Parts: sequence; structure tokens; C-alpha cells
Amino acid sequence: MSRTHRSCRADRSATRANLYRQMMVTGSMILLGIFVLPTGSFAEPNLITNSTFDASVAGWTALGGSTLAHSAIDGGTAEFSSGGGTVSDMAQHDACIDISGEPSNQDYFFDGDFQADNYTPTGNTLGFRFEFFTDANCTTFHSDHQIMGGFGQMGSYFNLAGSFNVPDASVLSISVHIGPRAELSGSRVARADNIEFSIAGAVPVELMTFSIE
Repeated sequence: MSRTHRSCRADRSATRANLYRQMMVTGSMILLGIFVLPTGSFAEPNLITNSTFDASVAGWTALGGSTLAHSAIDGGTAEFSSGGGTVSDMAQHDACIDISGEPSNQDYFFDGDFQADNYTPTGNTLGFRFEFFTDANCTTFHSDHQIMGGFGQMGSYFNLAGSFNVPDASVLSISVHIGPRAELSGSRVARADNIEFSIAGAVPVELMTFSIE
């Protein structure tokens, strides 16, 4: 199987960047006589360690009866199976995301590729769950959380990407979970790859002047 799910995500990012550049250039030329050229990304660096699973699933812990293993398929993925039982939870990113230094109403971006290898997922049971905590170490659970799930055709990868806002200033850390939610049983297998989570940041810009003669 080819690694098309990785190349497609890169193409989407390039297209989004080019569109943003065109909008900024057009608007600035009309109004200001300068144009603004974005020189960086739309978000701060990825906060996920081992996001591509090229060699292992180190940095992630299986929860709720799931079996998490590295698979060489597609150049390296995180593979979920039930171990003969029934999965009741996802895999957790070991590193807690400390957001205690971020302002309230901050936006957070997520992106990932998921596959139901040999079954057809129902509902939004494969994807992300973000748990909120009122301390910086992911120990005191907040009363709220975010679930971002999706589904695709059996054997095909689907991309799940978007953003959410944390308006509650009492949320000081976030725990990231990925994988199938209470759906794997028997011989069912799911996979995840290219996991990203980042804090929204300003786009670095380069100002350039021009003249019309």
C-alpha cells in the first residue's frame, strides 16, 4: 500500500498556504501599497512526540483493553487491536500538554490520518479525544472534554483535521488520545498516523514595498 495519506495532507497544507498568500497580497496591494508575504506556518510546532510512528509507538500508552503496537505497514503506523476482547478506550499521548501560559480563548489545531483496516466504522468512533485538566500536569480532570471523530471506507485512510477553542481559563493542560473508541472487538484492526496537535500562532510575515510607475 502506498503512503498516499501522507502526501495528500502535505498537498492540502501547501494549497491552504498559497490561498492565504494570494489573499494577503491582493488585499494589501489595493489598500496599502505594500504586500505581506507569509514566511512561516499557520501554527506553532507540533506538540506531539513520535507523531509518525516510523519506528515505534514510544510515547503512547494503550488504555481500556486495547493493544497498541507498531506496524511496518505504510512505512510505520500505530496499530490498534482488541487482543481478543473489546476495546473501551483509546491510546493516550504520554506527554501532558501544558497550556498554563496560554491566554484564554486560545485556538488549538489537530490533524491525523486514521484507518479502519478490516471493518467499517460506525458513527464518529475513530479519531481524537482531548481531555481538559485544571492543573498543569494532567491530574485534576475538568468537567469538559472534546471528541473529534470520523469514519471512512473499510481499508481506506481518512484525514481528520480542525481546531477547537478553550474559553475556560481554569483549563491548564490537555491530554491527547487517539484511536478507536469502544468499537474494536474480535479481529478488528485500526491504524493511526501523522498525528499533529499545535497551539494556534500568528503567521510570521515579511513586509515588502513596491511602486507603480
